[in-house]
Amino acid sequence: MNKRVNKLEVDFPSCEGIVTVDHDFPKIQLDRKLGAELVPGEVVDLSEERIKKYLEYAEIPEQCWGDLSLIITGAENSLYLGSDELGYVSDDGEGGLDVVIGIDYDSDSEATLRHELCHVKDAIDGEIDFQKKNLLYTLGSSISKERLRKQAIIIHALGALAYACGMYFNSEEMKNSVLSAVVANNTVAAALLGAHLKGYYHDPGEKRARKAAEHGKWLPHVFTRRIDTIPVDELASSFASHPWTSVYIAKNDDEVRAREQAAGQLGLSYYATTDPEEVELLAVKGVEREYVEYKRLVEQGVISKRGLRKFKISEIVDDFMDRAEVATKGGGAMVAVLPDSMHRVNMGEYSKRYDDIKRDITE
Repeated sequence: MNKRVNKLEVDFPSCEGIVTVDHDFPKIQLDRKLGAELVPGEVVDLSEERIKKYLEYAEIPEQCWGDLSLIITGAENSLYLGSDELGYVSDDGEGGLDVVIGIDYDSDSEATLRHELCHVKDAIDGEIDFQKKNLLYTLGSSISKERLRKQAIIIHALGALAYACGMYFNSEEMKNSVLSAVVANNTVAAALLGAHLKGYYHDPGEKRARKAAEHGKWLPHVFTRRIDTIPVDELASSFASHPWTSVYIAKNDDEVRAREQAAGQLGLSYYATTDPEEVELLAVKGVEREYVEYKRLVEQGVISKRGLRKFKISEIVDDFMDRAEVATKGGGAMVAVLPDSMHRVNMGEYSKRYDDIKRDITE
């Protein structure tokens, strides 16, 4: 029987002629740190059928599918992505391509997939040579917009410092030294911006990829992060530990059904409970979100810091629990909803859907 060697250099017998082996599909790998990033009860679903539709949409020849490795990674402490990266394509050194996609609740992962598959198509068509990447492109792609913004902040801060030094100390020497630093930072910022624009932003391949990312939103979703429905006894703690969970008090059975239906229609993870311990877990979560929102409004200057000092977590939890207890005794429940923002569903859309369904139920 023939032997062949896989990429891990492990011998195994050939199955050709015995079973059908599908060579024409990308190898899918999950970054182990993605698993560590998930909260208890949270799972990642990948649809091979939908990946196939994306490959066809990107016009990647089917005979090339087996040469691709699709690597799915998370947003934090990824083994594959830098802090400001969403994805990339690279030569795997064995005649194939690695396509890295980051999935989280703060980016459109399907758009990233469309973007990177456009690069794959360019590589197949000979438009990109990963072995001979343009140095200017490599430099430009390493410069993030965030880095350019920080550079601008430094320049403005140094300019203000130069003015203050010259006025307060009346020291021409000190003023000139700070102004020299401003000029130097201006030069660096201009060079960074030039490299970013010329080498990366205006690169023909990047232009095509950005266009691809902006289109094709009609395609079905490949990635889903959600709270699993099993085991039931761990659900409340799973929702309570997830940073994107929203908590609601449903006052009666109609409101419970309306929230469940709204979540179901939008493909969101949903859980309702009347168990006192679970209600308290979710109440604390709801107050935590409320406190974070309160702090954000303070930082934006919408409300004063004096109000923040009066914001007592324990008092808000007690009030939340009192209202939840009244609701559960009256046939309601504590409801937790997890938005799947990879499908670009925000909670404003969920609230609108809930209001419409509730109106239909009560009419």
